[in-house]
Amino acid sequence: MILDQIRRNFSSIVLYTLVFLSIFWARAFAGLPLEELGFECSIFTSVPEWIGNNLNLRLILSMLVTLMLGLGLYQLNTNHMFMRGREHLLAPFYVISLGAFSFLQSFAGVHIAAVFILLSINSLFSCYRNEYNLYGVFSTFMYIGIATLFYAYSILLIIPAFTGLLRFKSIQPRDIIIMIAGLLCPCYFASFVSYFLVGQFMLPVHKTIENLAFEFTPGFIGLTLFQYTFALCAIIFIAVETFRYMGVTRRGMTQKAVSCNVIFSRYFIFCALAVFIFAPHGKGIVIFASIPGSVMLSNFFASLKHRFWSNFLFLLLLATAIISCYISI
Repeated sequence: MILDQIRRNFSSIVLYTLVFLSIFWARAFAGLPLEELGFECSIFTSVPEWIGNNLNLRLILSMLVTLMLGLGLYQLNTNHMFMRGREHLLAPFYVISLGAFSFLQSFAGVHIAAVFILLSINSLFSCYRNEYNLYGVFSTFMYIGIATLFYAYSILLIIPAFTGLLRFKSIQPRDIIIMIAGLLCPCYFASFVSYFLVGQFMLPVHKTIENLAFEFTPGFIGLTLFQYTFALCAIIFIAVETFRYMGVTRRGMTQKAVSCNVIFSRYFIFCALAVFIFAPHGKGIVIFASIPGSVMLSNFFASLKHRFWSNFLFLLLLATAIISCYISI
């Protein structure tokens, strides 16, 4: 069965991840209409011409970043062991989660921001029961600050990051100071660079605020019908997995693994709400939601004992993702 093939070894992980990447990105390379998020970065006064005028390059760059993030999740689990031994599903599920949303197939600032958000989560997990890991606290928020320079809505993730630290350690006044310093340090550095290059010290701050467009339109997120369907299927599976955490300690998981998965569920819930509240401008937050979403989907399928149903539900999710990618209704 296909899930057993994916889980077999690391080579199969890479192979199936590349296969799924090819399936989803073939749509854009085939010349079908492609919605793009735009390259709205606070550190650029204009989009670099060599990126903006070359669609194929943007597609290749987004593929490479997506592959890197998927394999980065695999490495994240190797570092912190938050899954029950079936981590092989992480990279393919991340590609499937992103592939369903065709507007994420063209390289944009949010792809760079997602790399730093993943690094931020890694730093956050390193703070587990480590009261003196001040660098972990600093780097958690520093990476969010860097991500904000590439995609303004990244600033919202300071909320789940802070709640994560509250679960991992006791927060002291020094931690609050370090968080603020870490968050502001990238903007401060970017402002100095901006001052020496274009003579405008506050340009990154002004562009970040400018890019934080807010237009609350309930019921309209700018997704197609099939993208809604895929999102609904994924949310149902994730909700089932979340409710299972009531008895998670009886399934042999360590306390750190439980805490990490709780943090992932908070990240996902917060990102899902943010996509709705800041729609349609904040659709790029979907790429952040896919990080914890792919982890929880992997946990869901790893916990299914019946091979037929696990493979059937996986193929259903994959088919829904492919249809939502190719059919724009």
